[in-house]
Amino acid sequence: MGTQGPRSDPPELGDLTGQIPDSVWQYTALAFALVVGLAALSQSLVFGVGVLAVLLALVTVASAVEVVDAYDKEALTVFGEYRRLLEPGVHLIPPFVSRTYAFDMRTQTLDVPQQEAITRDNSPVTADAVVYIKVMDAKKAFLEV
Repeated sequence: MGTQGPRSDPPELGDLTGQIPDSVWQYTALAFALVVGLAALSQSLVFGVGVLAVLLALVTVASAVEVVDAYDKEALTVFGEYRRLLEPGVHLIPPFVSRTYAFDMRTQTLDVPQQEAITRDNSPVTADAVVYIKVMDAKKAFLEV
């Protein structure tokens, strides 16, 4: 017994990896490519340089391709400066120095909890509401909000 509250199930691996930013994955892949390339380099100079070049090219291409879902738009920033809005589809972006911020263009709902109030004539009233949110202009949502 204690004040810890109810215990929940442990988080799944997919939930934990979804919270890691893309830049961390890019730099992890780059570090892995460097380690593998240096290990191959210690075996043979020509083979090691070739493996290192291929792995660096793969990591660079993988970090330069951005796939935007059909219901999203993404704001592209390079070195923190806004460049453009990415529409749905496949885009090439500058690798390692750019970051994208996704905006879900679908209508989202927020359920407001039921609230009780007392009117002027002392009668209790309960109110229940739903709030609908929709991003109309992703550029303004990124730059002006």
